[in-house]
Amino acid sequence: GESIWFSAYCVDAANHIPVDISKVLNIELLDASGQSMKQVRIRLSKGLGHGQIFISPDLPSGQYRVRAYTNWMKNFDPELVFQQWLKIINPSSVKESKDPDSRRQASLQFFPEGGQMVAGLSSKVAVKAVDGFGNGLSVAGLVYDNEDNEIVEFATSAFGYTYFSLTPDPGKSYVARIKLDSAIQTYPLPDVMESGMVLTVNTLESGDLNIAIDHTEHVQSNPYLVVHTRGIINKILPVDLRKSKNINIYASELSSGISHITLLDNDYTALCERLVFKYPDGSDKIGLTMDNSQYGSREEVVFSLDFGQTLTKEELAHLSVSVSKWANPEEENGNIVDHLLLSSDLK
Repeated sequence: GESIWFSAYCVDAANHIPVDISKVLNIELLDASGQSMKQVRIRLSKGLGHGQIFISPDLPSGQYRVRAYTNWMKNFDPELVFQQWLKIINPSSVKESKDPDSRRQASLQFFPEGGQMVAGLSSKVAVKAVDGFGNGLSVAGLVYDNEDNEIVEFATSAFGYTYFSLTPDPGKSYVARIKLDSAIQTYPLPDVMESGMVLTVNTLESGDLNIAIDHTEHVQSNPYLVVHTRGIINKILPVDLRKSKNINIYASELSSGISHITLLDNDYTALCERLVFKYPDGSDKIGLTMDNSQYGSREEVVFSLDFGQTLTKEELAHLSVSVSKWANPEEENGNIVDHLLLSSDLK
């Protein structure tokens, strides 16, 4: 019987400036199986809009997904559609039916830096471990080769992430084994390439990037290095591997958010790619001060906003406030800055 209130911002994906191409925004509420439970349409004016989704009293408890898109967005990859998971609890309905063991089911993914493991070249391999609900999972494991030799051990954080270094041998394959609830689970690592390139990126104290390129023999000696942020090219230059295998990119050459660093051959085919993130320049422009540190149930909350000296009246035209119970950092959904600069590029 309650409503989900929202504000919508339709912006250009490259520069995040509001666009006025579309006048109508479609919003859907989907259940965990993808079935549409509710649909609403709101008016957009200069890329901005607001509205609500009424939650029917008979809607059962469970995980739901809010999906929002314009008709213009239907012309592009469905992965670009905005999606946000949320939990709805109906006190009068039966508790959501979930397999109690699903939370302890593990899924591991391995991401070699640059996109590939090459025989004889050292690679940094990132690990992502999640449970049956997609939450980060803390696990410890070992990597073995196809002759069952122990190669390296790893352990993920509470958020499910870690990495290890590995120099694969020619002709070998590798697996990772973890122990979860007294059961051994095995996950294959990506295949090892006999020849190719490995791309390594390190961030210096100055914020500049040092790009190291390692390769096997008989590979192309003059690839192109392309750096772009949300499709806008920041830098492109030819690389002569016979002269230098290290390239520095100044922080000033990168835009805020995720940038793609790609090596291309003469046919402009991607050889390696690495994503890097640059934090927005400067600090938050808006400060918030509460009148109390604790509040009772439905007690009035008064807060003040400090806009500093750098914002103009035009920049203060549109503000949104979201209030939620923050109990588990893994369930934190982030904010509009996180979405525009980070999560929207991680599809």
